[in-house]
This record gives sequence, C-alpha cells and structure tokens, in this order.
Amino acid sequence: MHSYSLVYVHVVFATWNRTPFLNHATRPDLHAYVAGIARNLGFSDVHVGGVEDHMHLLGRLGPTHALSNVIGQLKKSSGDWLRERIPRFRWQRGFGGFSVSPDRIRAVQRYVKRQEEHHKSRTFREELETLCSEIGIAIDDLELL
Repeated sequence: MHSYSLVYVHVVFATWNRTPFLNHATRPDLHAYVAGIARNLGFSDVHVGGVEDHMHLLGRLGPTHALSNVIGQLKKSSGDWLRERIPRFRWQRGFGGFSVSPDRIRAVQRYVKRQEEHHKSRTFREELETLCSEIGIAIDDLELL
C-alpha cells in the first residue's frame, strides 16, 4: 500500500519561559540539526528558522506520522543536543502546529527564513497572537508555547 501526503505544517515552539538561550553562534547548527531530525522523523521539504527564544519549522509531513509524536521526538532530541552545549536548556511544554494551504507555502517559507528580520519589530507573543487571530482560533494559554 502506498500513501502520499501534501499536508504542510508550520510548527512553532519556544524555549522555557522564553529564555533567550539560542544565540547567533548556536542557531545555524541547531537549525541544521533540527532539519535533519525532522527529515528522519518523516518530514520532507523542511525549512527551519528562529530567534533567541523560539523556533519555526515548515515541512510536509508524511501521511503515517502523527504531528504531536513527531514534534515530541524532535524537541527531545534537539533538547538533548542543546543541553550538551547549554546545560540549563529546556523547551517550553507545548507547540503550535498550523496547516498551510498550497498557495501560502512560499510565503511561509520566506517568513520562517526571515525570523531575525521579522522579530526586530514584533515579539514572539505578538506574532503568535496575530497568527491565531488570522486563522480564527483563540489560545487560552499562550504560556504553553
């Protein structure tokens, strides 16, 4: 049996209490590491970006994979990798996962890649509130992300 999926997801997750653990020196290696983990866990067409206190991942998830399981494994593996470099490092408990329509994929790719530029004018919380507002959902506890 063959399965195929064109489901793209935009995933956002933050450092514990949004502590700015992810400095300029750490991010390029972390982004490459997370992209590799994501591919090994069933994502394709992976794009990773972020700033000091959170990360974004965009990719196409295989049809046999559950997003919560994959992101849980990704956060555990990347958290272990980061603690070798930053002993106190932790990810926040939750994550946001948003489907991306085919006509928005290129725009979201650019958005993920341009996180440093984007966050010169907006905080993570402002970004998340805007995203949720745009897609018509309310998040009662933004502190989980």
